[in-house]
Amino acid sequence: AAGAGAVSFAALAPVVAVLLSGRGSNFQSLLNASLEGSLGGEISLVISNRLGAGGLSIAQNAGIETALIDHQRYPTREAFDQDLAGAIDSAQPDLVVLAGFWFNSPWIVIAGFILLASESAFFSPAKYGSIVEVVGKRHVGTANGVISMTTNIAIIAGMAVAGPLREWSTSWTSGKSVGGMALGPYTIVGVAILVFAVCSLGTSLFMRGLVPMNPGLRRDWNPLGTYLTAIRMIRPGVVWDAVLVWSLFWGAANLVLAIIPDYQDAMNMSPTWFSILLAAFGVGIGPGSVVAGVISGPRIRGGLVVIGGLGCGATFTLLGVLTPMDFGTGELGYWVLWSLLFTAAFFAGLFLIPLITIQMLWAPSEGRARILCTANAMCFLMMTLSGGAYALIRHFDLIRPHQGFIAAGTLLVGSALWIWIGPGRSILHCDTPD
Repeated sequence: AAGAGAVSFAALAPVVAVLLSGRGSNFQSLLNASLEGSLGGEISLVISNRLGAGGLSIAQNAGIETALIDHQRYPTREAFDQDLAGAIDSAQPDLVVLAGFWFNSPWIVIAGFILLASESAFFSPAKYGSIVEVVGKRHVGTANGVISMTTNIAIIAGMAVAGPLREWSTSWTSGKSVGGMALGPYTIVGVAILVFAVCSLGTSLFMRGLVPMNPGLRRDWNPLGTYLTAIRMIRPGVVWDAVLVWSLFWGAANLVLAIIPDYQDAMNMSPTWFSILLAAFGVGIGPGSVVAGVISGPRIRGGLVVIGGLGCGATFTLLGVLTPMDFGTGELGYWVLWSLLFTAAFFAGLFLIPLITIQMLWAPSEGRARILCTANAMCFLMMTLSGGAYALIRHFDLIRPHQGFIAAGTLLVGSALWIWIGPGRSILHCDTPD
């Protein structure tokens, strides 16, 4: 029986302040637990640093006090932190929950990216290096277009499935465990990736082997030796020009992929719709690659690189002029953004196919795989530099996300002009060797 000095649990319930940046899926779980009485605390304040964050609407509909502290409106990080701390202190919370900052082990994520990159490093040179012998020189351009299209069909399927699979995985695994180990929200996603990896390995067993072009080649244990040797083989020349422009493109493309996630929160997209947005790249680059392959036929059409670079660069620049808020949070704005990404990707297909064809046909046959491997390495280097630079710049709030599109567009337009009227004109005049 409760005595006169008994204290109810409600009196001891801690006051909770929630910080979020996105659509509020984590906050919704906290709110549900609060309404069910299982949270053990009272949510008194929800703060967001992003205008249009869905979590703010959820809190307002639940009658919870909200505050918007837009970090983009502050001249310095210190000024933003000061106002944020003041808003939190006003609620005098016992607990602050970072509902928009969920992280698993970063080392697991890094290991996964290393494995994916290693797979590409091993597979791509072998795939592209063997096409010349499989289809013949006169059909390499068309074959590259078809391969790019089918590759992007797989990418589209993966991106289209990723969002719904993530949402289903999060809801299905909630509260479940296997062998005493709690299932994480991405468990089903991880299993799906493993299944795809096993299937990919199985299909590779059906690839027929080819006669080695340089059977006497000795293994070089110097990790940089192969790259330096390959660069000396092709520099200067049209293959080096193609590799250089090819790697610059992927640097720009990775910059764009680093920017796009900022639009998910600003436009209040669910994971499913965000997956469909990312699929715009695959939907566009596939047809662009096929068109480039058909136009090229038995020849190399270097002019397509110029057209593709100018078109893709101009579209990215337009995206840099528009802010996420210009698109709004409705369906119309979403599909306008999707269409612009599709357009940029279509031009990217025109841009890429002649470049990879030049690398395959003009690289010495005895060193083709090493040269393609070096081209891959340069792509990853440029992707690392562009992604790292963007992360560093955003960390110090030097630019707004959409302005990164201007940098990507400038890089591609500059590459196209370098080929059209600059030292890279060898790409324009390159054709299929006899």
